[in-house]
Amino acid sequence: MSLQAKLDAFDKNSRAAFDELLEWLHRDREALIHAARGRLVEGHYRYGDRLMYEYDQEQLQAEACQEIADAINYLHLRVQRQRPQLLRGDVRDGEQRVDGERPAGPAA
Repeated sequence: MSLQAKLDAFDKNSRAAFDELLEWLHRDREALIHAARGRLVEGHYRYGDRLMYEYDQEQLQAEACQEIADAINYLHLRVQRQRPQLLRGDVRDGEQRVDGERPAGPAA
């Protein structure tokens, strides 16, 4: 896929991806906090006290910005792949949760 095709897809889906990210943060708050805690434990065993504990406020902000930007990039692909299903009515937006489970009832 060419860079221009990637940028076109991003431009088409990035705002929906951003909105989905915000909804996801609110909808699955506790599961995401639990996952973040797990990542902290994983990072401790992989990296010890290096990296983020050495960063100043500006570096922490820059790293957080990069991680959020990456989340939007991942989610724009999800939105792009879901769009045909959403248009057909096969999948309701927001059905997939952070833990990979599908809610029993309407989207949580």
